[in-house]
Parts: sequence; structure tokens; C-alpha cells
Amino acid sequence: MALINWESALEVGVPSIDADHRNIVAWINDIHAMGAYNFPHKTLIYVIDSLCDYVEHHFRREERAMAACAYNGMEAHRRAHEGFEAHVHKLREQIISDQNAVIGEDVIKGVVNWLADHITGLDALMAVAIRGDAAALAAAEAVPPSKHLILART
Repeated sequence: MALINWESALEVGVPSIDADHRNIVAWINDIHAMGAYNFPHKTLIYVIDSLCDYVEHHFRREERAMAACAYNGMEAHRRAHEGFEAHVHKLREQIISDQNAVIGEDVIKGVVNWLADHITGLDALMAVAIRGDAAALAAAEAVPPSKHLILART
């Protein structure tokens, strides 16, 4: 059973951003389904590194698009990204330093809640500005795929 289901309420109407969001949702569901909290330590590090990289790649896509349309809420949005990245990097450091580290169900659910709130809140507002600006749409689409690209299955 999926931890988070992709639904139209999570679409912001910017194709590349929606594709990233679908991939992140699929990734989180896969981690949950595989019981990431029971992965061998080396695999757990790879999983968290890959997810961190993909999320950071996605945030840079959004930030480039916001810069292209001089989005008024860009600084607050960027601070939200920075806060989430700091949280995930702290988790990553804890995992690296502790051979017995696990990603608990509560951590995964926390990521899901943050993601859903962020998409339906700040991202939805941002997308209105991006959809109305050809340069911003082009900037979002110009970001090459992440090296950790997955195909969304949700």
C-alpha cells in the first residue's frame, strides 16, 4: 500500500515540476514498501544520498524558474527548501555516523507531510507565476534530468 498517493491536488500545472513531484512520491513509496528502515547500512546511505540529490535537483529547478519570472515569494520559498535540505542532510549524517541507524516510519511520514504541504502551499503559489511566464517555463524545462531519475509509477 502506498504511503502517499499521487492525485490531481498535487499537480501544479508545470510539467517538469509535476514530473519531479511524481518521481519523489514514487521514490518515497518505494522506500516505504521496501522497508527502508531495514536496509543494510551501505544501501541505506545510497538511498538517502540518491533521494537528497534528486530533491536538491528539483529545488534548483524550481528556483531557476522563480528567478526567471522574478517571483515575489522566491526568498521565502528558497528558505523552505534550505530548511528541508538541512533536515535531510542532518538525517544523512546521523545515518553515516551510526552503523545501526534506521529510517523509521515516523521519519518517512514526516517527509511525506512536508512534501504534501509544500506542494499544495508554496509550490501551488509559485506555479501560478511560472505558468504565466514563458521564460520561467523554459527555465524549468531547461534543467537536465537528475542522475537519479526514476520513472514515476504513481
